[in-house]
Amino acid sequence: VFLQNVAPCSPVLFNVSVVNKARFADSFSFSIDQFSSAEIVPEKVVLSGGESTDVLVGFTPEDCSLFGEFPVVFTAVAEKTDVRADLDLTLLIKPVDVLTIGEGIDRVVTNHSLSAVKIPVRNNGVESVTYSLSVAGPDWVKLDSDSIDVAAGSDADFTLLANADDSVANAPYHVVVSANSSISGRVYSRDIIVKVVGFGFFERWLQNLGFGW
Repeated sequence: VFLQNVAPCSPVLFNVSVVNKARFADSFSFSIDQFSSAEIVPEKVVLSGGESTDVLVGFTPEDCSLFGEFPVVFTAVAEKTDVRADLDLTLLIKPVDVLTIGEGIDRVVTNHSLSAVKIPVRNNGVESVTYSLSVAGPDWVKLDSDSIDVAAGSDADFTLLANADDSVANAPYHVVVSANSSISGRVYSRDIIVKVVGFGFFERWLQNLGFGW
């Protein structure tokens, strides 16, 4: 079977039969054109004329956001004759709970008062999922909810709340918003820069010293 249908980040195993069609013994080496972490067993073998063997090709896609159809080329090369044979293997990754989070939102501008920004999410998967939400960054940045339910193939959103008081200096702050799938345990994240602008305590203090704008 040269088609494998798997969930994202799941292990894949192909079993390929190789036959030496020559009348003499030859050494064969094997490779694939993708997934550098793949294990090929054996990577090299000597076959007598007419002899065959099974080659196992195993790997796990490391990018959990991948889904769709991916062609993989298995190549066998004979050492003596330098004959090369390619076999197309097809990997079909089923999007169980692949989440797009905060698409198009890289920067948020806020002043020294409460600001609310909608963070869109889309479940590209085939199952409805509950995602637990979290945010890493300054303690004045929070989320309006600790979880969100997103139906398969649907959009939803939650709110990022930034409430920098007067003691917070005007500057960009790094924030990471994350969603953890209740089905697979995979974590999807978005890096956002929250830039604080306007007059806070420090700016008013400078102004009182005569440093005006």
